Amino acid sequence: MNGLRGMRGWQWIFLLEGLFTVCFGLFSFLVLPNGPEKVITFRPEHTERCIARLQQDGNKFETETKVSFKEVISVLKDLHVWIACLILFCNGACLFGLAYFSPSIVQALGYSSTKTQLMTVPPYACGFVVTMITAYFSDRYQQRGIGAFVTSGIALIGAALAINGRSIGVRYAALVLLLTGVYACAPCLISWVPNNTAGHVRRATAVAMAFIATNCGGIMSTWIYPEKSAPYYQLGSRFNLSLTVIAMALVVAQVGLLRMLNRRKKSDPVRLLRGVEDLPYEEQLDKLGDRHPRYKYTY
Repeated sequence: MNGLRGMRGWQWIFLLEGLFTVCFGLFSFLVLPNGPEKVITFRPEHTERCIARLQQDGNKFETETKVSFKEVISVLKDLHVWIACLILFCNGACLFGLAYFSPSIVQALGYSSTKTQLMTVPPYACGFVVTMITAYFSDRYQQRGIGAFVTSGIALIGAALAINGRSIGVRYAALVLLLTGVYACAPCLISWVPNNTAGHVRRATAVAMAFIATNCGGIMSTWIYPEKSAPYYQLGSRFNLSLTVIAMALVVAQVGLLRMLNRRKKSDPVRLLRGVEDLPYEEQLDKLGDRHPRYKYTY
């Protein structure tokens, strides 16, 4: 299609893929249900079970949820939410940078354009396998921090190899490790946010902040692989190394903070329930969300 209607091939790719995305988004807006009771494939018992799970997860289910500005502000005061956003910023910067520029990194190894596309597959295949393994153990043992730290460690090794690596084999291995670690870490981080926020408005606000932070990192990543730094891309390698170290330090800090908050809930529940102690449990949880003494933070 290159040259058709005066447009270049890459312009047609952007147009067609973008058009499909927009149309699918509009279609999804029309067909996605607003709640469990709107799912046409659910039987009554399925709907009841789904609502019960939502309530057990710390969310009071309502078909029409009113957004409370006070609850939004309360999330902005939570240190653990901001730490999570900083970690996701670091991860997002590395992740988007690799997503955008991994073909350029592989091509700098000396491969043809066709082989470059093929050689970008193994790193993502490894990332997929490690992501599935990490997700399984992270969910089974409810340990997001350990999963995030270990996978970040894999990325750290890859970034360190990329800085000093000069041979094709070392540079390619560095890319595999870096991409595997960064991509496998992302699910641990993004699931960590809703795990530690309860109440519909609080959770929605925290998740929105997390995605904003991740995409802000993606904006920064567009400048870390300048063409003049080819073929070794030292700037990008140092950037990835620095942000990975920062992310790992923040993960350790986050685990420590969440453990401290859990201990505080256990040692002084009366103080946390002050003002709502006479209300039923469901109303207490609705007002306090994840700050309720019975709500245990996942670390």
